[in-house]
Amino acid sequence: STSGSFLPQSVVVGAVDAPACVDWSFQDPVEAGGCEYYAESPANCSDAYTNADGMDAIDACCACGGGYDPRNCTHNLTWVDSTGWTCADYAHDGSCDASGTYADANGVSSQEACCHCGGGAPDAR
Repeated sequence: STSGSFLPQSVVVGAVDAPACVDWSFQDPVEAGGCEYYAESPANCSDAYTNADGMDAIDACCACGGGYDPRNCTHNLTWVDSTGWTCADYAHDGSCDASGTYADANGVSSQEACCHCGGGAPDAR
């Protein structure tokens, strides 16, 4: 008999029936739209502008050949930022701490720890 509990260090996000591509959280600084704009007008992908986070539609949006595959994404399950938010909180809110302002005590930000924010395992990108 063993006592205590087991807490995994990472978790594979997504299921077999999950979509093959999910857009990153992205807002185009000029077009005032996100990936939805490019999904409606994919011919504009090559004209995409880079936002303050250094991301453009070609990297962020499935319609432009970017995005990520949630079926192969692994994020850190034990990571908690300085405000108490976890990767699940960021994914549920649909946001990311692009500046790293709310990194954890070790300086790891949501951008590094969470699939939804572009982090997680190297195969998540």
